[in-house]
Amino acid sequence: MVRERILLVDDEESVRNLCKIILEQEGYEVEPVPNGYEAIKKAREKPFELLLTDIRMPGLDGIETTQAIREIQPEILCVVITGYGQMDLALRAIKVGVQGFLLKPFTPEELVNTVSKVLEIERLRRDNLRLKALLPLFELSKTFMSTLELPRLEEEILQITTESLATDSSWLYLVDSDTLLHLPKETSIILTTELQTKVMIEIEEAREAILWQLAEIADTELAELMRKAGIGQMLVAPLRVGERLLGFLAALKSTQASPFLASDPDFITILAGQAAVALENARLFEEIQRAFRELQELDKMKSNFITIVSHELRTPLSLVIGYASLLLEEAKDPESKEYAQVIMRNSMRLSSLINDMLDLKRLAQKAMTVQVRDVILPELIERVLEGYRPIARDKNQKIEVEIPSGLFKVRADPAKLEVVLSNLVSNAVKFTPPGGEIKIGVENGDRPLMYVKDNGIGIPPEEQEKIFWSFYQVEDPLTRKHGGLGLGLSIAKELVELWGGRIWVESEVGKGSTFWFSLPSQNEPKEAPKPQDKA
Repeated sequence: MVRERILLVDDEESVRNLCKIILEQEGYEVEPVPNGYEAIKKAREKPFELLLTDIRMPGLDGIETTQAIREIQPEILCVVITGYGQMDLALRAIKVGVQGFLLKPFTPEELVNTVSKVLEIERLRRDNLRLKALLPLFELSKTFMSTLELPRLEEEILQITTESLATDSSWLYLVDSDTLLHLPKETSIILTTELQTKVMIEIEEAREAILWQLAEIADTELAELMRKAGIGQMLVAPLRVGERLLGFLAALKSTQASPFLASDPDFITILAGQAAVALENARLFEEIQRAFRELQELDKMKSNFITIVSHELRTPLSLVIGYASLLLEEAKDPESKEYAQVIMRNSMRLSSLINDMLDLKRLAQKAMTVQVRDVILPELIERVLEGYRPIARDKNQKIEVEIPSGLFKVRADPAKLEVVLSNLVSNAVKFTPPGGEIKIGVENGDRPLMYVKDNGIGIPPEEQEKIFWSFYQVEDPLTRKHGGLGLGLSIAKELVELWGGRIWVESEVGKGSTFWFSLPSQNEPKEAPKPQDKA
């Protein structure tokens, strides 16, 4: 605890000695001087909480001494020692703002009571002011939390510290960025590099503010550093988030400044706690913004890559498919026909991969909309199966379709439904062994459910969520037997969710998988036809 300092002025040595003994027994630090001139000199050297002075002395009297010291330390309290025949001086003392009187002759109890009462009243007054200042501090926490720009936040923290603690300068140091900021911008009270290092060592384990006063420091190295920097008092609070030390907040006063209030350490501790959380939030926000910008740039590069690659591949691929079709039509012998079919099959596979990449790009850019209308389900399923029957036939796979009579017509986006169903059928044909069975069906309801069932290799439980990720495949990419980019199921999921549906899988390793997805609600009104332009 900081001992309150009393500057004792009396021309009688016996009075000085007696008062010093009595007050020091009460825990005060007493500096006795014989006259007003010596008192003024001491006041310039260090701050005091209270001036206890005889009212009538040779040279400067008690009132003149009080006035002179008040110019140096405006907040110092004053108690004058007076006698019965000195009432004229006592009245003058009241006019200059003296807080208490001690009437000669006085007892030790009267001395202690007078001094303690004046100090206690002042403590209560200052605590009341500090409490009033603390209330806005909690309001300021809202400001801190709403400020996510680091430079602005740092400026606000320093501004509040400077104004609330009446500092000559306030300093903010952040470890990660090695940032040292201060307010005011131009100040003679400097936190030197040596002091900064010393402070960081001292507060490394601290949880509350530490107050260093030049006149009381036992650490000679720290005292010398403060003296060289012109610092009389230094109040420093650690900036902590959990166990991590972000830096510190420091309030500095010159050797001539009034002392910090008893409640100032609590104030700066609370302020530093709020500031630390706000600074960490602002730092995290900046990191998130930076990462988001990088992701945006990567996404843009990916989209550009897909566009360029798709364009460069599509033109020659169209020629290959065209010539393969021509070869199929003109093939005279089985061997030539087989070669043409191989070319055609692999060209179509490559075309499908390109379409998958373009679909993924459009979905990522939110460039797709749902156009729901009546769809003849058997016709759509047959269009999908046309592309996969040759492959299924080569693997001796059986494909069945089960559609209840009341579900021949449904409301859906035909283009997107065709892509979803095509990707699921492709997946089933790919992972069902030769001689296997694949079934496509529909179940009735407000939102009809479609499914694609196979008796293939199945999917382990821990993989069943991951298979809908883009570019994810259950097989090891270096040893896998099946082709593809791992986009089909991801695109199917995106499209189903685009129309408000849900897709999931039920699977058992070694027994096969069933992929389910819901169609759009059948109760939605049909879209009104667009008005035709009149010729």
